[in-house]
Amino acid sequence: MRDTFKGYVAPWECDEMGHMNIQFFADKFSQSLLRHLFFLGESSKGTPGTLRALHMRFHKELHASDLAAAHGEVSAFENGNGTLTHFMRNEESGALAATASFHLPLEKAPEEIAPLASEAAPRGLTPDLLFQPGMETHEGLTETNLSAARGNECDAEGGFSLKGYFSRLSDCQGHMWRLAGLGRQEQKARGLATATVELHFQFFGTLGEDDLIAVSTGLDAAGGKTLHYRHIFFNGKTGAPVAAADGIGLLFDKETRRAIALPDAVRESAAHHRL
Repeated sequence: MRDTFKGYVAPWECDEMGHMNIQFFADKFSQSLLRHLFFLGESSKGTPGTLRALHMRFHKELHASDLAAAHGEVSAFENGNGTLTHFMRNEESGALAATASFHLPLEKAPEEIAPLASEAAPRGLTPDLLFQPGMETHEGLTETNLSAARGNECDAEGGFSLKGYFSRLSDCQGHMWRLAGLGRQEQKARGLATATVELHFQFFGTLGEDDLIAVSTGLDAAGGKTLHYRHIFFNGKTGAPVAAADGIGLLFDKETRRAIALPDAVRESAAHHRL
């Protein structure tokens, strides 16, 4: 186990839900991964150009002025491919905030491998729910983002950064909840907010500076309180899919901070945008 990150949650890293936005979890975990790879003697920087997949679970919110700390461990290695799992905690309370398991090639066999912790293991996103090639043409998808990769969003290798992908995912969420029949303004009026509790990203292409980005989204009311969504990222110039993110989201009461059942209207709207 290695300490790989120590930082702070700035007020501007928090969104209208009052907690640290998902893109800043990605940014902090990216920094944690880079230090972990250095400790392992790896030359990889763990960028989306080399990552195969990333699985994240979110356990407890981080808010402005919280202290964030992370450590990493190797949880799998086989045939040159490894899984590096990172745990981010509130350093003052010790509460686990989130986990991130990075799947990527490794040049060296690690000296120590720790079994994948139950807190980091997939829960709601079982393999049968994840994106498979060919699903990018599903008729239920709706466009939720049109943008471009800017230079300051690219990493040292010139590719679109992990934070960049998560920034677009965050932008898509408002459109996704509108598709689900409960847009941000109505959520605010009803004292509701949203959160992602689990996320699985797959990378199978690259984006660079000034590349155009298009994201299409589908969703499904997966359980009593959970919404399964999928964002598929395309190169807007070539039309080729470059990444896919499957997530489990929920609604919660901002006063009690507890999840609520999905309204019937959300279930009905989700049926028109099925995955």
